[in-house]
Amino acid sequence: MKQIKNVNVDYGYERCNVVGVYKDKVVYLEDGCKEGKDEDFNEAVDDEHRVGVSPFTVCNLGLISYFPLDPLHLVYLGVMKKLISLWLRNRRSKTSASINTHVLFFSVVDEVSPRLLSLNAYLPAEFSKIGMNLNEFDCWKGT
Repeated sequence: MKQIKNVNVDYGYERCNVVGVYKDKVVYLEDGCKEGKDEDFNEAVDDEHRVGVSPFTVCNLGLISYFPLDPLHLVYLGVMKKLISLWLRNRRSKTSASINTHVLFFSVVDEVSPRLLSLNAYLPAEFSKIGMNLNEFDCWKGT
């Protein structure tokens, strides 16, 4: 609806005019870049970022200030992947001498993963991604 490029391209960041750099993924490295403003967006100052004219421009909405950044990728998926990463790091069997309450045992992962996969039968057809087991969490994507 906003008619902008995705966040994983060179000019994909809508909050400032920084150009993305590829380092195993697209990252936006510049500090102190010019902050994006609603007026600049409406006047198409940065044509590299847009793919068309948004229908919201007629409503006189601030297309940068009015719309929040995507919480799915910034919060929900990012935080969950970080937590699961911490829980899976240094996994071991229950017979391990040192006890760390923040690590999932192999047996727990082996029990939870099939349960996650069994939920796929209940996902609506509109979901473009199916559930994966915990051992593949680094490949998880939002949908």
